[in-house]
Amino acid sequence: MTNPGRAARAGAALAALAALGACSSAGSIGDILGGVLGGGGGQQVQGAIRGVDTRNQQITLQQSNGENVALRYDNNTRVVYQSQVYAVGNLEYGDEVVARVLNNNGGYYTDSITVTRSVNGTGTTTSGDVRSIQGTVRQIDR
Repeated sequence: MTNPGRAARAGAALAALAALGACSSAGSIGDILGGVLGGGGGQQVQGAIRGVDTRNQQITLQQSNGENVALRYDNNTRVVYQSQVYAVGNLEYGDEVVARVLNNNGGYYTDSITVTRSVNGTGTTTSGDVRSIQGTVRQIDR
């Protein structure tokens, strides 16, 4: 026969070791709570826009090492340039950006893109002979 107190202590010690092993394989507490507390907001990738596929909601970014990265986005993805928010479709080939990247089901997803240098240098977009102009109408002739 064994001592019941001794067996209980041995069982508790074994349970504590098992719990410690499970915690170490799950990552640090910062990794687990980072998304909730805002500290684990993904990583950033910097590069130049090489393509925007609005049909499949994917942009291609070329990093400084020459490697291309495909990033998925959705309707909630914010593009910010000079403190103004734009649609992802306004990005142009050659725009230099920093994107926050999250791993989403084995693929890369971005929810935030900051344009650090625009190829045309303005908030307008150009495409062939079409140009978008922003402004205020002061008068209408009738």
